[in-house]
Amino acid sequence: MLINDNIIVYGSTKERAYEQLQSMLDNMRYGDVKQVKKSRNEFTIELYSGDRYRALIATDNARGYRWQYAFIDRLISKEMLNNIVIPKFIPKLENGKVNPNIQIEDRYKWF
Repeated sequence: MLINDNIIVYGSTKERAYEQLQSMLDNMRYGDVKQVKKSRNEFTIELYSGDRYRALIATDNARGYRWQYAFIDRLISKEMLNNIVIPKFIPKLENGKVNPNIQIEDRYKWF
């Protein structure tokens, strides 16, 4: 069974994460978007495909969020990147197993 992607936009600030996710939302097809939650404390997008996008600040509070794809702010410190962001990468599951062919370098993009 293939799980849907959990896509995280990690910002150095909430504003940068929200701006990046808003830009992505502006470029999505209207018919693909199932639900958008945007408030002072949360910004998430759910697509009909099952993919979920979430804007987060790269802090200790983001430790509980796993991802299959990430958009990472270039302003995030190397310490936060190595201790908070990168360890939360989970390769997609296929038939209940981790896919060893997925490389983390192919699963994130800088902004």
